[in-house]
Amino acid sequence: MRCCISPCEPQETVIDDEAFEALMTSLKQIPQGVVKMSDTMKDTVETSNNIGRIMTEEADGEHQSSSIFVSTHTRCFIDSEMEKLSRRIADVMREAGAESETVMSAPAWQEDQQSAFLQTTSDTFLDVLGWRPRMVAMHFVLEAGFFVERYPGIQIASIGPRIVEPHSTSERVELSTIDDIWRVLIELLSRLA
Repeated sequence: MRCCISPCEPQETVIDDEAFEALMTSLKQIPQGVVKMSDTMKDTVETSNNIGRIMTEEADGEHQSSSIFVSTHTRCFIDSEMEKLSRRIADVMREAGAESETVMSAPAWQEDQQSAFLQTTSDTFLDVLGWRPRMVAMHFVLEAGFFVERYPGIQIASIGPRIVEPHSTSERVELSTIDDIWRVLIELLSRLA
């Protein structure tokens, strides 16, 4: 490895010392990664948080100053725990002199892995593709949470093609798995009809 250091002119985009200290103190205090493992699902993350983007925003008018934008992504199976963690993050930012807001909130959702519907879905995978899907609990945001909130008791299975490197700039779908999921879906709908 080779490292070259040379002097440069000061950049206008460098933030002042006070803002830098407030930012670094906040980032150290915001929970990052796994916050809590599930008590009911072995080896499953229940609550986590990740810092998404940190960027500067230029002033919009003559009376506004430039600002630093920090986004976080909080996930949990339990709504009250997710709200509690969100408030904790907001408190950290407030102590640093920052404002915070919840831009998007989605209801938590946890499928019933013992449901007859999930068994039918698994059986359909086996009959159509020759293998059973891995049933795992994931604590990410899915549209399913909104359906469960609106229609209590509804049974949902989240299935789809294989996604490689999700939520990254390299996210892509494995094309060969799209037709497989389509065939499973058509057969599942037929069985449910």
